[in-house]
Amino acid sequence: MPARVDVLGPRNGRHGLAVRRPEDIRILVRPTSRRPPSRTALSSRGALAVGLALASLAVVVAGACVGSAMTSRAATDQARAILSEPAVVFPAAGPLDAGLPQTATISARDGTVLSEINDVHFGRRTSVALSDVSPYLIRATLAAEDRSFFQHEGVDTRGVLRAITQNLTGDGILSGASTLEMQLVRNLFLQDERTEQTLSRKLTEAIGAMQLDERFTKEELLESYLNTIFYGNRAYGAEAATQQYFGKPARDLTLPEAALLAGIPQRPVTYDPVLHLDKAKARQEHVLDLMVEAASVTAEEAAAAKDERIAIRQPAPLPTRAPHWVNYVRELARERFGPELLFTGGLQIQSTIDLGIQELAERIVAQNESVRQLARADNTAMVIIEPSTGQILAMVGSKSFSDQSIDGQVNVTTAGRQPGSAIKPLVYLAGFEKGLNPAIEVVDEPTAFSAPPGQPSYRPENWENRYYGRVTLRDALGNSLNIPAVKVLKYVGVPALLDLTRRLGITTLDDWDSRWLSLTLGGGEVPLLELTDAYATIARGGTRLPLEPFLKVETVRGALTYEGPSAPEGEQVVDPRNAYQLLHMMGDTGARQVTFGPSSPINLGRPHMVKTGTTDDYRDTWTIGCVPQMCVGVWMGNTDNDPMVNVSSSLTAGKVWVDMMNALIAQYRWAPEDFPRPTGVVVSQIPNVGRTRPGSSRHEDVFLEGRQDRFPLEMDWRQPD
Repeated sequence: MPARVDVLGPRNGRHGLAVRRPEDIRILVRPTSRRPPSRTALSSRGALAVGLALASLAVVVAGACVGSAMTSRAATDQARAILSEPAVVFPAAGPLDAGLPQTATISARDGTVLSEINDVHFGRRTSVALSDVSPYLIRATLAAEDRSFFQHEGVDTRGVLRAITQNLTGDGILSGASTLEMQLVRNLFLQDERTEQTLSRKLTEAIGAMQLDERFTKEELLESYLNTIFYGNRAYGAEAATQQYFGKPARDLTLPEAALLAGIPQRPVTYDPVLHLDKAKARQEHVLDLMVEAASVTAEEAAAAKDERIAIRQPAPLPTRAPHWVNYVRELARERFGPELLFTGGLQIQSTIDLGIQELAERIVAQNESVRQLARADNTAMVIIEPSTGQILAMVGSKSFSDQSIDGQVNVTTAGRQPGSAIKPLVYLAGFEKGLNPAIEVVDEPTAFSAPPGQPSYRPENWENRYYGRVTLRDALGNSLNIPAVKVLKYVGVPALLDLTRRLGITTLDDWDSRWLSLTLGGGEVPLLELTDAYATIARGGTRLPLEPFLKVETVRGALTYEGPSAPEGEQVVDPRNAYQLLHMMGDTGARQVTFGPSSPINLGRPHMVKTGTTDDYRDTWTIGCVPQMCVGVWMGNTDNDPMVNVSSSLTAGKVWVDMMNALIAQYRWAPEDFPRPTGVVVSQIPNVGRTRPGSSRHEDVFLEGRQDRFPLEMDWRQPD
């Protein structure tokens, strides 16, 4: 139920609106269920009697015009039949304009509006309560459109009789006399007939207006009118129009602005203040004169308002901020809440994006153009997730949304790309779930593996064909060795890995042929967003939280549709002990030495986890990793999948990842923090294996309590699956 607005003035009583200044207006906001009991005009029964008389007159005169011998009594009986049927069908519940499309908005977490979503056929519309409309606009509208609004019961009887008389004696065109209720009937229920200038349409409006007045309070009708009337430039309703022309809410309109706005609906094209400010100003001055006649303002106030200069905001689209994010959120909202609620509900979507982090990410992507040029890459994407909440804080879908040469509007963070070795941590995690541990030894050497029937044996190679013999799983992952990773996948089986990826939220690998072991080297396509989310699950100890793009979603009328949890409870999809084993491995800088060097740029100098990935022919480079406070995923490559030059992922996507991580650490001054160690694990010093740790003899490793065995991983690698 809309708020009731009682306007008290010094001269005209409760509904006269004869007020001098905003401070003379007392707005009492309270629910109302029926119209005020006292009226200075006709009662409801009297209004219907007037309607009957009008209908009778119309039928008699119409009959006379065609030579009919219909009597007055017969005409009255026919008119009574007309009035016995509803002129219009009202909504079963809610305000009159409840079914009209409303402007939806997508905002950042701080409330900054990023985008408006408007129905292409209905323009901008944002319904507000009557108490959120400036009293100046209420008074100006009533003075210009329906001065006796609070006295009549839907129809200005004299005006309608005058219109009918003119129609019968003149050139067939009805004069005005439309009350606010009649305009509501025309605009909301007679869309197909609204341009007709006929007696029957006018009669339908009059009957419908009286029915409206019977069912709804004056405050409800006034609120609906101010939320639906057309103000030009695709702006429907006072709130949309005020934002369109003055860049502020309707409650803040001044007297000069309100008078100008109230004059537009009569002829929105003629009085368009953007194109015809002189005509709009002349109309404003006429409205101010009408307000003086209605004792709504003094002559002095009107004169001052006429002299005040009005600045009209030139129509301009919202600045383009986080466009890939806006498109992502809009599609998610459509899927989750449905297109009808998105548009007719005017959803106000407060998203999780942090504009400070977003702008920082965009700047770092732009600053690494020289890296792209050296690599002969044309694009970069980045996504940032807060592990503790699952909220997405930044999304850079490409280096430039407007760059058509790279299909910049394509959101690479949600598109499937081959991840290369960035998928390997999940392979090792699947191994831990099958009883392996980081200290298990495997032989890194050229190996032939099984393949589907009719296919030659699968023979992967290490980067630059370097092999290291006996290595631990820890050092094999740290140095991104291919042969050990394929052996682990062969040992656990592709179905086990696919089961794990589904638990971690990856949706694009379900159709993978489980006989192909190339999945462990990134043969399947996954979105950067989903793989970064999987890393975030590992970072929070194996607890899966749904990706969260929404903080709060409300309808334009304030009904809460969704609110994201402040402390979400996730699902434990991975044993926290296995997750910690993997975290410990991925943060071990000593395990990366022979591939990345002892001073690799991806070594952050604080607890972290990270993995790079490069695909065949250098078509994609990835780097994804986390500190306890934040996870960052970066992709670099060519949008059209052309290969880059022979580049290292740690110097391409990895360079961008390091820049972003260091910028976040500096901006938020995060102290170094360890990932939480769960109960049930044992951390021990063990001897090094092989030649992957030059300069040291021992390293730290993580075991499950009671399961500190170390054994070589061996089996028939060609055995069919």
